[in-house]
Amino acid sequence: MLKSALTTLCKLHGRHALCQQLRDTSVVQRVQSIHATSCLQVLDKDSPGKKSAKKLREEESEIAAPPDVDLPLQDFKMESMFPSLETHSMLINGVRYDELPIIHIKATHNNTIITVTNGKGDPIAMESAGTVGFRNARKGTNIAAQAAAISLAEKAIKNGVELARICVRGIGPGRLPAIKGLQMSGITAVSITDNTRLPFNGSRPKKQRRL
Repeated sequence: MLKSALTTLCKLHGRHALCQQLRDTSVVQRVQSIHATSCLQVLDKDSPGKKSAKKLREEESEIAAPPDVDLPLQDFKMESMFPSLETHSMLINGVRYDELPIIHIKATHNNTIITVTNGKGDPIAMESAGTVGFRNARKGTNIAAQAAAISLAEKAIKNGVELARICVRGIGPGRLPAIKGLQMSGITAVSITDNTRLPFNGSRPKKQRRL
């Protein structure tokens, strides 16, 4: 009698332990099936500013570059390509080199500013991408730089400037388009000087933009 009672108790205890184990397993499975979703946020690439900048870069890449002009080797003269001690007193169409007007091109990533001065440095006219009608991100494009150069050339020609020295500063996208716009408008470039400032172990530059 006692033996049968013990056997029944063992069976009941085993069933209870098995039920408890199954219950715990189902709870774990239910807990594992619960997952949290991330909050809704606007990605950087979907912001309106980033979209417009990307669209401008794509439009610029579609613009075909002007073909290179191949000149014969005999047309190049080493003595005329680089300045010498006599360059400042050289006569060009009856005008001394150091008295020629100077066109300053400041090309940054956000804008292109072009100024024409006389040989002494007195300003004659000034144009930029903003003054010719471009706004916001479009001011830093090569099209804006070329338009500013054409507008400045018209003012310079009205003031009698046909020959000029060109000084370029900065590494913005409007460097070459500005020079091209001046040449298209009838300004003859006597010389092109790159006055971009180079740091000699200067201050730490800004970190690169994340686009």
